[in-house]
Amino acid sequence: MHVCIVRVLLEIPSSHSQKNKRQVMRKLLDRLHARLDLSIAEVGELDTWHRASLGFAEVGSSAAQVHAQAQKVLNLIEETYLAHIVEREMETLSFNEDFFGTPLGDSPLTVARTDRSLAEREGMGSWEGRYGVGVAAKVSAKALLPEDARARARQMRRRRDWEK
Repeated sequence: MHVCIVRVLLEIPSSHSQKNKRQVMRKLLDRLHARLDLSIAEVGELDTWHRASLGFAEVGSSAAQVHAQAQKVLNLIEETYLAHIVEREMETLSFNEDFFGTPLGDSPLTVARTDRSLAEREGMGSWEGRYGVGVAAKVSAKALLPEDARARARQMRRRRDWEK
């Protein structure tokens, strides 16, 4: 697995206020997201009018693939003519079997159940008990049928019931 992280510093010459900058950035981010289905965010230079810093990441199976995708995004930013690229930083991280330990298919993922979940702490019971995973699902005495829940909601609409 390869991850390419990119930070781009843009100059927006047409911007004369923070409002103009936001309009330009919104237009640019919407175009990038629509054309490339890309998650991209403004990560710096938030208070300056003429500059913006964008960050995005690409994930793929090869380094060449993620570099090509990142270059495609940079070319699209330049082609919009909304902002000029002043500076760009690109870093590629490679994760392989040595980083993760064993290869993916060798051992199944096991999760230790030493902690109680938040639902269990709040008294909702265990996951297995609530959803019938591995054990027959038990209906608690507190559970309401949908008709009873609707009736109780209708009763709460009456003002005199709220005041009690």
